[in-house]
Amino acid sequence: MLTIEDHMLVIGDEIIDMPRLARPAVVRAWRVPTEYRENGLFVSVSPDGQPEEVPACDMSLCELIGEARLDAHPDAQLDAAKAEKISEIKRAAAQAIDAMAWRIERAQERDRLGLPGETMEAVMLEREAIRRASNRCEAQIAAALDIAAVMEVRFAVTDADRASPSRITRLQFLRRFTDAEMQAIVAASAQSPALQAEILKWQTADGINLTDPATVSGVNALEIAGLIAPGRAAEILAMEAAS
Repeated sequence: MLTIEDHMLVIGDEIIDMPRLARPAVVRAWRVPTEYRENGLFVSVSPDGQPEEVPACDMSLCELIGEARLDAHPDAQLDAAKAEKISEIKRAAAQAIDAMAWRIERAQERDRLGLPGETMEAVMLEREAIRRASNRCEAQIAAALDIAAVMEVRFAVTDADRASPSRITRLQFLRRFTDAEMQAIVAASAQSPALQAEILKWQTADGINLTDPATVSGVNALEIAGLIAPGRAAEILAMEAAS
């Protein structure tokens, strides 16, 4: 005689912890030779739809004790639902990124030709937003406490997923200064080799990282020197204006 109570298989004095499965299963127990199993018991757990495991010894020496149904465990069901939902989110994100291939090609061609329209920077930012949306959804799924909460998660890019780039082109950076500011800076550089060197770095850089300590200290130095008005350094370095 065997029973299952609180996910524990009870066979006489024997108590065996059952696996936590996402699907119901059939549990069968046999008496087997102690040479095959030290405790003389062989227990199989066969999830619905899966083949049954039987003792790999002389079956004439085995005795079926009985069988019982093992219910799916809520934790395992939740874990399975989370894994399936995360896979769904990843597929949706991958499809969204793949669908942007033609936009990348178009942006590259326009950049080369100097034509207006969507830039490579804009396309790459959109791709990054998709990745961030995927990560956000996956975090929501991981934190869900029940299957209903898991099923409510839908993949979509929101404003919160859109990044403000800290790296901008040198032209975008220089355009953050007013004409009057640039004239004052250039005039002051005639008497300051250090300022000349800083301007040269900005003019020849592939891009300007607004969070780079050298950039931050350089712009703040302009404010301290009175070449730009108080508060302008923070405005120039603000990532929100990077687009």
